[in-house]
Amino acid sequence: LPADFTFGNAGKNGLEGPGAVTSDMSLRKVFDITERTNLEFRFEMFNAFNHPVFGAPDPFIDDGPGSAGVITNTVVPQRQLQFGLKLNF
Repeated sequence: LPADFTFGNAGKNGLEGPGAVTSDMSLRKVFDITERTNLEFRFEMFNAFNHPVFGAPDPFIDDGPGSAGVITNTVVPQRQLQFGLKLNF
């Protein structure tokens, strides 16, 4: 055990997690129906390459043996696709 049951003098939020790499993309096409009316089609991808972005490591040493510094979650969700149609008149 540490002296006087202290855990050290590390500052708050001293751990850094891995870097974040995401790529968002979108495609858009406008179809003219009449002179004043058009239809817009959109396709959007969030986290297009499905790259995992991991969260911060566990900062607590009293969560059990072997759990300090372990990354157990992701910050950004998996790839998401979205379609949309918009009628402009």
